Amino acid sequence: MKRIIITLLFAAMALGTSACGSSVETPDTPNPTQYEEGNYAYNQAVSGSLTYISDYSVLQETLKTAQKAYSGIRYNTADSAAESTMDGAARETEYSGTNVQVEGVDEGDIIKTDGEYIYMVSGYELVIFRADGPNTVEVSRTPIGYSQRTDGDNDWAYQGKNPSELYIYGDRVAVVYAYYSYHNYENAEGVWQYENESYLTVDIYDVSDPAAPSLAGTLGQDGSQTASRMMDGKLYVVSTLYVYDFDEEDPATYVPGVYRDGESTLIDAQSIYIMPNIAGASYAVICVYDIETAQLLSSQTVLGAGDTVYMNEESLYLAAQTQVEQKSAPYTVSVYTVTDHSWRSATEICRFSVSEGTVTPGAVGRVEGRLDNQFSMDEYEGRLRVVTTLDGYDYKSYVDEAMGFENIVYEDDDVRTCALNVFDAETMSVAGSVTGLAPGEQVYSVRFDGDWAYFCTYETIDPLFAVDIADPENPKVTSEFEISGFSEYLHVWKDGLLFGLGREIEPSTGGSEGSTAAGMKLVMFDISDKADVTAKSTLTIDEDWSEALYNHKAILIDAGKNIIGFPAGEGYDVYGWTAERGFFLRARIETGAWGWGMRGLYIGNYIYVVSDSKVTILDTDDFILSAVVDY
Repeated sequence: MKRIIITLLFAAMALGTSACGSSVETPDTPNPTQYEEGNYAYNQAVSGSLTYISDYSVLQETLKTAQKAYSGIRYNTADSAAESTMDGAARETEYSGTNVQVEGVDEGDIIKTDGEYIYMVSGYELVIFRADGPNTVEVSRTPIGYSQRTDGDNDWAYQGKNPSELYIYGDRVAVVYAYYSYHNYENAEGVWQYENESYLTVDIYDVSDPAAPSLAGTLGQDGSQTASRMMDGKLYVVSTLYVYDFDEEDPATYVPGVYRDGESTLIDAQSIYIMPNIAGASYAVICVYDIETAQLLSSQTVLGAGDTVYMNEESLYLAAQTQVEQKSAPYTVSVYTVTDHSWRSATEICRFSVSEGTVTPGAVGRVEGRLDNQFSMDEYEGRLRVVTTLDGYDYKSYVDEAMGFENIVYEDDDVRTCALNVFDAETMSVAGSVTGLAPGEQVYSVRFDGDWAYFCTYETIDPLFAVDIADPENPKVTSEFEISGFSEYLHVWKDGLLFGLGREIEPSTGGSEGSTAAGMKLVMFDISDKADVTAKSTLTIDEDWSEALYNHKAILIDAGKNIIGFPAGEGYDVYGWTAERGFFLRARIETGAWGWGMRGLYIGNYIYVVSDSKVTILDTDDFILSAVVDY
């Protein structure tokens, strides 16, 4: 638990942040720290491995340097877009899971089912339903969080525990929270001070009797939540901890801790590593918890690591965006000394191997450009494939030494392009790449499928690129199909078909900046001929907003059952698709409330749509309303 005490002058800065996040606001436009002269190779292994430390004192100078530097990381808040566990194939099980990126690696969500019960986080309660079609009933409601304010004569305080997601495994439910405590008070000298405490917690409940859940244990770690995954009953949680000030005599002020029932223990020095390039004074804390036994299995911490996470059964990758500068040797133009400057986005990626509840740090690599989200990374047959948008800016500095002034002249050229790079996962060195794609555009969605990559870029139209990466040293673009609008989510529907969900754009308005959305757009791409990708069907619907555009977990998709479900406006839509009919609406559920937090799932022959106040149940034989359960 990190405690920060500052005077009231600085308290306003801290209050500007979310209760779930760090105690001091991250700058809106962070400045880069990576500084290189001459020709710089963006795509390279930054180091063979992370720096290993033997004791806490090694951290102190690194933190001091990082605190003086500007932050070079632009934190990717789109963090989350992911994909179906069936990976395009028809599901054989009787109930749906959360729509995840990698089959066998679960992701947390606010609603889950085990095929018999539905578990959901609703405000500060864990609500459990017995799912039985029209006979579905609520069986329990358990308080799991809180938020409160207290006011005194010379102080006030906020305290809370906000649940964000849950997992189910056997007869255990794990709930992930952000704990926070703010205290503003007047000290003995009459000076107002501000005190903050925050960390991430995981409560594990025994739900062997769903009517009476009981707390089995509380675990936790310092920092705010970055991402989590679950595999074989092991919960992998990544958090980000910022260090703003610390006491060299007290490691608790600058070393992350882990928790058991509220008691903190500092992470051992032998489990802390340092990135080759530190863009800011922040740690990535990785903890692995056993859900069955409610025990911490292992922890690793990296100073300077990232905030975008990809994980499969063998590896966990942390990616951090930064910027790199190139500058020329000074030269003379008239009375001026001129220097050319070039800033470019870059991403540093750290790989961890995953085995039996442990994570072991490996190599670090760098790639030019920035990621769109977790879907921008994928590991396959010992190779990490990464799709990025490269952007930045160029300028010249003119210094008149005699007059003592400097002029800056920015170049007007658009440097934005897109690229796909293939890394050797063990060494994190680039094996092959294809660059310079889609000048002036940025990546909006990515889907990897075995030896193939598909990604959409956008400026005035939406090109869908198909890239053959069977030969990782020589990736090749085989097709570039153009269509209006853009897809923000891609999903392999089944062999030869790729589903896209995004937005249609009025053709007359063009680019993404200031363009006019004409509604949400569903696209079924025909990818059977990799050299000539086309669109089999498109459908524009008169809705401008859906959580599904930003959060893959809000999508229910199953080719075997011919279901595509997602919240839309103030309701929930369920579509089907056939080659003959294209997209067709199977059901529209009006909820009367915006669909943030709305989820659809199926169990047997019923679809359950859970909103903020009711569960609507459809019979999949005819998609007719079967029942509505208020809660």
